[in-house]
Amino acid sequence: MKEFANLFDAADVHIDFSRIIANHPYGTGQEKLGQQIKYISSGGRVTTWLKDLEQADLIILFKPFSHNRKGVFYKLIDEYSLFYFNWIESIKESLLKRGMRKGYWENVQNSPSWYTWAGYAFEALCYKHISKISVALEMSPTAVPYTWRYVPTKGSKEQGAQIDLLFDRKDNCITVCEIKYTNQPFVIDKYYAEQLKRKIEVFRRKTATKKHIFLARISTNGIKKTIYSEDMVEKVITLDDLSTHEN
Repeated sequence: MKEFANLFDAADVHIDFSRIIANHPYGTGQEKLGQQIKYISSGGRVTTWLKDLEQADLIILFKPFSHNRKGVFYKLIDEYSLFYFNWIESIKESLLKRGMRKGYWENVQNSPSWYTWAGYAFEALCYKHISKISVALEMSPTAVPYTWRYVPTKGSKEQGAQIDLLFDRKDNCITVCEIKYTNQPFVIDKYYAEQLKRKIEVFRRKTATKKHIFLARISTNGIKKTIYSEDMVEKVITLDDLSTHEN
């Protein structure tokens, strides 16, 4: 990737790190990164390379809410890199680069894999604009943003849960943000409302929080009003809010 060559002397190493991080949409730790890149040893150089990517605004460093393990996680937030690793790189390594026909990209945009990628890309955009989201939600400057995920142990009958973004507030409240990419205003129906309630219940149980929880929605095109959205969602943030609100 020419962009990496323009930014870094050790571009191949930075590309390898970014590719591995891209394969972990919920984030991955430094130790795992060192294990997956066999030609380097762990230590100071790994930290330096990750710092390079962070300073170039290609990745973010974060610690999940109520995380009891040591260390931090890294997540790729550069939209072009996400697109390249998901779509361009695979094409370059196949005969498709010679057999691609007109209309290929138009048809790909209707595939489930495209919507999955678009969802991750929209999340990356939101993580880049957390301060604007905070302003749009009328958060206090002291509200701390986190992400959170619970993965049950193998063989467990428990259900996992993922919270894309939350704000831990000083007023004994937590605002949980659901990030969703859709072409049209998103519809919260009965089934989805039950999913949200279950997720919040898992979050309460696993974090043991006693704080009041409010739900906000961050969506490309907002949401369609239903009895469920009116009952559950306190605030809706759209793509426009990420460009109109000042930090």
